[in-house]
Amino acid sequence: MKIHFLKEDALIALKANVKANLTNYRKPTNEWIYDYFQGEDPFMEANFECEDFQLTVSSDISQMAITDAQNVRAIYSALKGLTDTQATDERLWAGLCHYEFWDYMSRRWDMRAEEKLDSQTVLSRYFFSTAKKRSLSRNTLSKLWWIGRWVYDSHRADPFELLKYFETEFSTKLYIIFSNNYMNNRVIAQGMIEALMLLESEGFELLESNGSQQTNMRQIFLKATSFLNIFGGTHILDYFTKDEIKAKVLDYMHSLSHTKKVDLAADYRSTQTQLHSEKREQHFPSIQTFILESNDEHGTISTEEIDSTDTTPRPDRKHSDLHTKSNTIYQHEEPELPISEVYSPRAISQVSFDDMLHQKDEKPSSAGRSLSQIDEELIAYCEDMRMSYSYKAVLLLALIENVEADGKMQIEKAVPFFRKFYSERIKKGLPAELKSSIYSDLSVDDARILSNITRNPLNALLLSSYFEYDSTNGRFGFKHEIWPEVTEEGRVKMTKAANARLAKYYQEL
Repeated sequence: MKIHFLKEDALIALKANVKANLTNYRKPTNEWIYDYFQGEDPFMEANFECEDFQLTVSSDISQMAITDAQNVRAIYSALKGLTDTQATDERLWAGLCHYEFWDYMSRRWDMRAEEKLDSQTVLSRYFFSTAKKRSLSRNTLSKLWWIGRWVYDSHRADPFELLKYFETEFSTKLYIIFSNNYMNNRVIAQGMIEALMLLESEGFELLESNGSQQTNMRQIFLKATSFLNIFGGTHILDYFTKDEIKAKVLDYMHSLSHTKKVDLAADYRSTQTQLHSEKREQHFPSIQTFILESNDEHGTISTEEIDSTDTTPRPDRKHSDLHTKSNTIYQHEEPELPISEVYSPRAISQVSFDDMLHQKDEKPSSAGRSLSQIDEELIAYCEDMRMSYSYKAVLLLALIENVEADGKMQIEKAVPFFRKFYSERIKKGLPAELKSSIYSDLSVDDARILSNITRNPLNALLLSSYFEYDSTNGRFGFKHEIWPEVTEEGRVKMTKAANARLAKYYQEL
């Protein structure tokens, strides 16, 4: 079976014109795409094949979660050879949604009968509509593959045994569990899922829930994932085995006020006690180590001007296997590193466990202060942005430097920032840009710089879900609903991430 992906320019065009094409997404075939591009083929074949596979749709809504789980097995089994880098490329998943699985997408979402079809719905189902991590769990096909990536365990009799957990409340469990960064590590993810499966089989219920089964399930999710978040703040989770993660979650959940029909965890905990005591000295030293910063300056896919963020599952930090300039997907021949092995700490701080307990009422330092979710998404956006030119990252830096109280700046303020940025590179004997770029000539006037900014990087940034532009008043910046969640610390880290992305861009120039 051949796999097709969307060419970069086709992806940009379709994504930018979703609103105008809404009625086309109700059509039973994708023939309209070829008409839209006036006969030019917007797709390219990958230079590898996979086993034939089909995705099915249940006519019974109550069986949809089971069907989705079966589709996870099908798509991951066929495409198990994808690297993490390939599997975070929007062109691949958007291509599959618009080509091989157009019929599946139409039937899965009953697009022809969809009454409230809007741009955002199409963007989230067929493309990446927000930060990369969130998009990977929303795009219809990529989320199937990534669940397979997280649960697949070749050491089990059934490598997809953990998929059984997703056969009820598929989407709810997906979004809550994998919204946590630590779930990027498969060992941690599988330990958490095993614990949740056991709690579910026990008939475990929190006394405080006093609600429906779905409410109880959601609260169990939140309690378990919150515990692991807090536990991860005082321990390096990557040091723990799957069984240790599972035991920690179960011990915590059973310490809460609850009821359960059977105690399936008792025997498990007793068999783990000796193991935990033997490893306690290794994993629970009196001095705890915390990672404060990372020199993680990874790039992911290729260098093109379009929104694609995130660090959803962490890419393997290698150059893209989907080379944009040749529009060809290459198979990666290097062994893929486990996600936990590619993280490189820059600085650590050692704090005694007892001291940490006494510090809980003190005002946290800036190094320990939590970033907002929006901060983290924007930082990931800066780290992973595709760039065919440096302009997009420079405009982001100009915004951060000139941002006003409402989260925006006058777009004209970017002009002197651009001039200074490229002039300084030229004065240092460094390349400003490609030779064809206007910034290779210091005599370029302000009007031409402003025209370049509003035509190129501005439009590219507006394809994301983070920025907006009021052309009437010439004000560009963060969307009004996002700005209140952007912290000062977040802006500092965004600046570092954008500069790191620029450094990578110039290394490859």
